[in-house]
Amino acid sequence: MKGRSAPQNSASLSSEQVLSATAREKLLQTGIRSLHALLTKIEGAAGARRLAQKAGMSPERMIDLWGLAELRQVHGVGEASAQLLLVSGVRSLEDLSRREAVQP
Repeated sequence: MKGRSAPQNSASLSSEQVLSATAREKLLQTGIRSLHALLTKIEGAAGARRLAQKAGMSPERMIDLWGLAELRQVHGVGEASAQLLLVSGVRSLEDLSRREAVQP
């Protein structure tokens, strides 16, 4: 997909400050070692719920992590920008595509 960038998503989970040590360890126990691995394992909200159950995390938290990983695919969107988008209600690339840019 145009605009996506694998390198930002290939970083190990240990570099993600949004993850607590407990969440990171739970994901590592399920074989998730990077944001890219999280995306390929989940593939949508239903997959996020299944992985959340397997990892002992809340489905909402896993969906947020999936959204963070998906948003980080956009060239130029780092961890801080992705977190701001999540807080503003943008949970996926689809959500982002429906938003209109507003000039101040």
